[in-house]
Amino acid sequence: REMNWTRTTFGPVGEWSAALRTVIRVVLDSPLAMCLFWGPDRVQLYNDLYRMMMGSGHAVGLGQPSRPSRPEAWHLDELILARAGRGEPMTVHDALLPFTRHGSLENAWFDLSYLPVRGDDGQVAGTLCLKVETTADVLSRRRLGTLSALNTATSGTATRESAFGQALNVLVASSQDIPFAVGYRLDGQEGQAHLAGAAG
Repeated sequence: REMNWTRTTFGPVGEWSAALRTVIRVVLDSPLAMCLFWGPDRVQLYNDLYRMMMGSGHAVGLGQPSRPSRPEAWHLDELILARAGRGEPMTVHDALLPFTRHGSLENAWFDLSYLPVRGDDGQVAGTLCLKVETTADVLSRRRLGTLSALNTATSGTATRESAFGQALNVLVASSQDIPFAVGYRLDGQEGQAHLAGAAG
């Protein structure tokens, strides 16, 4: 309500088309994170849930073209919005879209659905995006995969040294979750720990 829409591609609120008003009402009332990309410049209007997922991009995003406010996602948005603009709905699962949240850039994954929106003339005038964060699921699957790989790599090894070497190889390959690891061999007789290897 505080936005001066006359300074955007949307234009004055009183001149918005019936189709635009309807889809905006859907966006604002939705319990899911939703964003409308409207017109040839793909100007954005989104609800509060989507705003929270934009991180720092929200400060320059509302009522503005998507590319300047979300440059980290443009490699994905450009292709998908072009296809949706031709009337083709799209779904992307576990898309990696890093954004600044809590003051620092972090990786985040999302399921995205893009639906073409038609104007009063029946032509595609915009694209509706539904966004569901899947970061917790992606990380859980990846970390469970690491645990499974550790179990597989070390089972059946003949010596402790061999088991440790295999485990270290798995940790090296899992650097996204384990950037650094050190392993020690405990010597009960000497009462000491000896460095056996490191990763990262």
